[in-house]
Amino acid sequence: VTMCSRTKEKSQAIVDELLLGNGYQEKVTGPNAGQGDYCVPPCEATDWKLKAGDNAEAGAADMIVLGTMYEQAWPILESIASDVKGKGKTILDMTNPFMTRPDGYGAGLPKDGPQAGILIHKKLLDDPTVKWAGAYKHILWTLILPNG
Repeated sequence: VTMCSRTKEKSQAIVDELLLGNGYQEKVTGPNAGQGDYCVPPCEATDWKLKAGDNAEAGAADMIVLGTMYEQAWPILESIASDVKGKGKTILDMTNPFMTRPDGYGAGLPKDGPQAGILIHKKLLDDPTVKWAGAYKHILWTLILPNG
């Protein structure tokens, strides 16, 4: 499993803490403070096969998890589309266009289009070889652990 972020350094800092079994904590400050802090509890991680990468590396994966804000998911997916198209990958879309944040994300979907973010991403990517799944729409990535 590769945890990807805009920069490998950012994901590496998170992965290092997780692999040490420390969990991951980060205080959210500024305008997004109202959304709550990142708080992955400490847990045994000896058998985890986790590494860090940047968003560009996500295209190499067999399964890609869109676990960012809905409004940011398509630009990221578009940037790796050439590594995805025609390769029969699986995309788990966890985005939620209705999960509001203090910074304005989560404003919903246009009334004149599909009313599911996954349908919009599927249409934009336009790749019939991709298998799509939608799940965990109300769960932030910090709450999903391999050991439950």
